[in-house]
Amino acid sequence: MKLTGFRVFSYRSISDSDFVSLEKLTVIVGKNESGKTSLLKALHKFNSKETFNIDKDWPRGRRKDKNLETIVCTCHFFLDLSELTFVNKALGTDLKAVEFLVSKNYKNTFVPKTPKEIQEAISKMTPATEGAKTPAELEKEILALLLSKIPTFIYMDDYRTFSGNAHLDQVNQRKSQNQLSAEDKTFLTILELSGLTLESELKKASAGNKEERQFDLSDASATLTRDIAERWKQKKYGASDFRVGRFIEELTPAA
Repeated sequence: MKLTGFRVFSYRSISDSDFVSLEKLTVIVGKNESGKTSLLKALHKFNSKETFNIDKDWPRGRRKDKNLETIVCTCHFFLDLSELTFVNKALGTDLKAVEFLVSKNYKNTFVPKTPKEIQEAISKMTPATEGAKTPAELEKEILALLLSKIPTFIYMDDYRTFSGNAHLDQVNQRKSQNQLSAEDKTFLTILELSGLTLESELKKASAGNKEERQFDLSDASATLTRDIAERWKQKKYGASDFRVGRFIEELTPAA
């Protein structure tokens, strides 16, 4: 079953996303806090271990409209070959393409819509012989099969955290042992973005010229701050600050 598009309703900052068409690679672009993460999280919760929670996910300021029956996400799928084979065998048809729409509400219940091609085929069936499935039973069986084939959605992000302090000799030791932690890797990335390297900083530290080293770090701080400000223009950023003997990195928006 292939996901071809979706639409989100009444989820956090989103009232109605309108239909979002999907390709093999889809890029979502928007300003900060415009709802990009909410859009993807709603899609993720459509079929994953994480479920919708009306107390946490319902849009703020619409308290009186809260309703567990409210649809949160509707997904559009096209059946794959194995699913089409099952449907055609059950109905005696030769369908080539079938779109399947499924919604999910705040009760975390799927609300499927029987594809029109399947409805038409069932409506044309002759009355059931004794012991054969009725049209309603056949429709229920087909929907159950299709619902069981809905893919599980996975949500991943690449945000990394850094506590603000790093001991260069300890980081270097872990690097030489190929045991860098996730925070070590973040620290090294920040150094790279600032025009610094771990090796050069270790060398400068051993030279003992603290004042010269601090001037160099201050220049690196200004470089990183400028680059961040260029990439995030919707909000004002605090400055990055490198200090000899400690490393302080503030990448959160200024209050």
